[in-house]
Amino acid sequence: MKNSWLVTCILMVLMPSTLVYGQGLGGETAKSTSSHQVTVKIKSASQSNINVEDTIAPGSPLVVETLPAGAQVMVNDIKKGISPVVVSDLAPGPVTIRILLDNYQPIKHTITAEAGKQKKISVLLEREAGSGQKVGNVIKLTGQALFKPINATQPASLRLGLTLYEGDEVTTESDGKIRILFDDESVVCVAENTRLIVSEYRTDMKRKLRSGWLTVQIGKASFFINELFKGFKGPSFRVQTATAIMGVRGTAFIVWSKTGSTTSVVCLENKIEMINIDRPDETVVLGPNMVSDVMVSRPPSVPTVADPVRLKEFQAGLDSQATSLKDILSELSPADGRLQKEDSPSKEKEWLRLFHR
Repeated sequence: MKNSWLVTCILMVLMPSTLVYGQGLGGETAKSTSSHQVTVKIKSASQSNINVEDTIAPGSPLVVETLPAGAQVMVNDIKKGISPVVVSDLAPGPVTIRILLDNYQPIKHTITAEAGKQKKISVLLEREAGSGQKVGNVIKLTGQALFKPINATQPASLRLGLTLYEGDEVTTESDGKIRILFDDESVVCVAENTRLIVSEYRTDMKRKLRSGWLTVQIGKASFFINELFKGFKGPSFRVQTATAIMGVRGTAFIVWSKTGSTTSVVCLENKIEMINIDRPDETVVLGPNMVSDVMVSRPPSVPTVADPVRLKEFQAGLDSQATSLKDILSELSPADGRLQKEDSPSKEKEWLRLFHR
């Protein structure tokens, strides 16, 4: 066997994960000018987003939704079920709502129920400190995109400055492009019509270990991996699709999962080791400007040179034509460069403040 780590990768795909996943979104909310919608700012250990929408309509006077769903909802200290919850037995007057979910910050909020009106409360829950592994931030957003934490039942709109955690899934729509800056200063650009999952991302500077595992379910993404970690032990960074696994230590490359049965990869800088998930004994190594395709039950194709037309095809739909980590980092704004070096509880608020000036 040429590369034992590749077999390890396959075994890890088949084994259940023992990681703790989560998601979070901080920052202050903006006050709406609409007479039918009010955004309420909650002061707690960190910021939580609560949106209260009034609708003049008959029927149930209160609807409570949470992201992620599955939270226990209590109204005036009486359990009403697991979110999303529809509360029909509610008299007009002050109402205290409590929301509880393991590993998330509890929410307490008071509204006033009114006759003839339905109040719909949407709550974006935040992870408690230490309950999830933070991995980075969305630093650029064009068009529409969605995100979904590992234990959520439905996605929410992705917004600039979003903090990503292990297990989070991001999906771009037909006009959507995003750029993610990871805490180790690696960068990933996600093209339109792409679904990316941050399956695992751990860095241990003292032990010189990094374990990154990203999954491109469908679509296209370019990866610019920090070469600072070249000397780290183990397969420091892996990208998986339906048919292939790419192992890298410090390089730039583009992964294109065209269908559930075909993956194409172009190496832009340094080298990539690639296998077919079904045939881990057969490995190819891609050097700069080399391309290989992986189809179901077939070994990766013999690497060929990516001519300008092929390279342009790979880069189509991405928000950057960079071909190295140095190039992509040079495109970051001064705010990006300053914030990627910060490591404090207020970092997320600073992201939002800078990006929403």
